[in-house]
Amino acid sequence: MTKHAKAACIFVMASVIFPGLVAAASDNKLRMATENEIRQHLSQADSLKERTDGYQYREGDSTGYKITDGKICARKGNAVDCADVYFDGTRLEMIDRKGNRDFIGN
Repeated sequence: MTKHAKAACIFVMASVIFPGLVAAASDNKLRMATENEIRQHLSQADSLKERTDGYQYREGDSTGYKITDGKICARKGNAVDCADVYFDGTRLEMIDRKGNRDFIGN
């Protein structure tokens, strides 16, 4: 998988659990989001179940997610890609390693 494909993969996978992903720019001050804040904005967060590899999966889904303070990682097979997550007091913003940004939620 190419680097570009991996970067795109995190946003495609995240869009499944983050409905309403909207690309936009932010003038507000951002700070690192807590794990709890990220989970509050997740669609179907309650349906994620942890497996022995440390990632959480929805039943029947082969994509795993690891959510920690300021970060979400998606694992599909052996490919893992992560994005930093920031909070502006209203909504979350995901930033990949290339600097691409997407808002999550409200």
